[in-house]
Amino acid sequence: MNHPSNQTNLTPEIISSTQLQRNIGDTLRRVFKDKQHLIVERDGLPVLVMLPIADYEALNRSADQTTNQ
Repeated sequence: MNHPSNQTNLTPEIISSTQLQRNIGDTLRRVFKDKQHLIVERDGLPVLVMLPIADYEALNRSADQTTNQ
């Protein structure tokens, strides 16, 4: 897999749950270091999103601000 490091890509890549199981270390590196967003599918259905913790926290802050308005 070719993935540019230190480049934020906000377009999520779709991977299968099998790919995640087989490549968990590489997948975690891609999310943590390469700041990638991933959608994990099982049997063709999206079941999980993986994103860096900073992006998750920003999303929560944004949701909180929207809720508190």
